Amino acid sequence: MRPLMRLLKISSLAPAEVAVSQRVIGLSLSSIPQEIETVGREHQIPPEIVAEVAKAYAGHDREPAGTAAENAELPAELRQRAALYVLADREQEFCLDYFESRTVSRRVAANLLAHAARLRDGARSDGVAGYQKAASRILVFNRAMRLSRALHHRIGIARPLARLLGDRFEVQLAARFVLQNVIAFNRDQIETVFGPGPRAAMARQLDQRFSAIDRAIAALKLQYPIYARQLELQYLARLAARLEDERYRRLRAESIINQDMYEDLQRKLRPRRRAVEAHPTLDLGLKREDLVGRVAMFAALDVKTRRSVARMLRPRLAVPDEIIVHKGERGDAMYFISSGAVEVRIAPTPVQLGSGDFFGELALLVAERRTADVVSLGYCQLLSLAARDLHRLFGTEPALRDQIHAVARARTATAET
Repeated sequence: MRPLMRLLKISSLAPAEVAVSQRVIGLSLSSIPQEIETVGREHQIPPEIVAEVAKAYAGHDREPAGTAAENAELPAELRQRAALYVLADREQEFCLDYFESRTVSRRVAANLLAHAARLRDGARSDGVAGYQKAASRILVFNRAMRLSRALHHRIGIARPLARLLGDRFEVQLAARFVLQNVIAFNRDQIETVFGPGPRAAMARQLDQRFSAIDRAIAALKLQYPIYARQLELQYLARLAARLEDERYRRLRAESIINQDMYEDLQRKLRPRRRAVEAHPTLDLGLKREDLVGRVAMFAALDVKTRRSVARMLRPRLAVPDEIIVHKGERGDAMYFISSGAVEVRIAPTPVQLGSGDFFGELALLVAERRTADVVSLGYCQLLSLAARDLHRLFGTEPALRDQIHAVARARTATAET
């Protein structure tokens, strides 16, 4: 009930919202008489004394049937909006709890709190539309991410991109855990005050958010399963350390252990806690030789030739929904897919390409503009070959030249039919 009490800023609420607030107060106090009776029995206090104390709360356990929102005939839109406020506030509290308990790192906690604040502000300024807009921001690649990708693509520096992608994965993983708590809170608490309609509406909003963030996590897991496992291990280890710390504090508070024993236990816990707080490093897997070896066209080459070819290629990571080449632009490179998949958006039917395929060669071979957008369907590890190096490759590797020309001719023929 604590998050629901945030509605109790009576001076700033409309009469209809005051009715909701009064219901929240009633629900919060209605269980007190029963709790007093339980304590009275346990301590053998005479029933008349228990009744005397409980009398002050007698009105709160006789609420009319249905919720306050329904009894006050509040519009459905108002009840949904009020429920949205409560859920946004509750999510912020869950994030704060993660921060204070050290269940996630400070950097991740700061991101979660900022995300929760945007949800809260969006809900209060624009209702469901503002909430949805704020919720989508955790899925977009922000300006810092775009700059780090450009840095990697143009001059090959990958460390900033790896750090930001690692942070993104960790934040989304923690956000999913928080969202599961919010979903449970909506299921267990919202209907009591706002009715089944708002609870169901909020459930749909939360389910949409959960599905979107789950897809984003799945895409990163697919490309970097080892890193995903490290983060999940770290989360559980942090949670275990938090629970252990709470147990020790409770034992000390109940005088089951003395101060010396408590301090000794905490001293032993500290290094283990520091160990699980060490941030794992994301390896983008962009070692040129490894990527070249995963492309069938290059894997058949002997070691010396493969190394020579590798020196002409530049590794590149494409993120989900990234437009790798744009229709109408002049081609300056072609791309080989080492892992992942892309979609060539040609009419009438787009074509998907996967590991071992290549694209972008036509604009180089016939000196024409790109004929279609090519979009990444997930995280893709690519090798780019600049136009100036393509002719050098053809001169030294006629077998590769013949393969690329054969595919280009087939694609041209298909496009003309």
